Amino acid sequence: MSRPGKKRAMVLREPNGRPQRPSATERQAARLKREQGERATVLAQPHRRGNHDQLCASPLGRHVLDCRLRRELYDAGEEYAETTRRWRAAKGVPVGLIVVGVGSGRELSDEVILRLQSRLNAMRKAVIDGAGEATLQALDRVALDHETIPGAIGFRVTAGLLILAEYLGLVPRNAHPYR
Repeated sequence: MSRPGKKRAMVLREPNGRPQRPSATERQAARLKREQGERATVLAQPHRRGNHDQLCASPLGRHVLDCRLRRELYDAGEEYAETTRRWRAAKGVPVGLIVVGVGSGRELSDEVILRLQSRLNAMRKAVIDGAGEATLQALDRVALDHETIPGAIGFRVTAGLLILAEYLGLVPRNAHPYR
């Protein structure tokens, strides 16, 4: 018959009865092994294809890498997506299953919501005036819905990103989109 209570782990023990702790070199080796396992898992993801670049994490970043676009275009797409997400959160618009940020729980003032809305409207108007509604829809699919765009309409996304980057002042007018 076994004794009641918590069973002792079968490990090497110090003279005082405490489980023996690993040495500093053993702890460091375990940490390195854990980090290498995490890195291998990340690099094995199909969308990364062994690439270490952080842009591989999103369809927008992969589009920028695949087309060898300027980094400013990625920044413009991210700024557009962040403005849209903030405006949607402020207005209470339901979002999909992808949760990107965590709010503070405080309500935004009407003035801040109006500034977000006017900034978003100006961005959207710049894209529509520059390349049309279809370009804006393709850009929304990549930047907001995290969809991978087939190559046939990738040029629309590139055009939309270039227009946004010009509007935001990240690249000069009539800049070339490629590196």
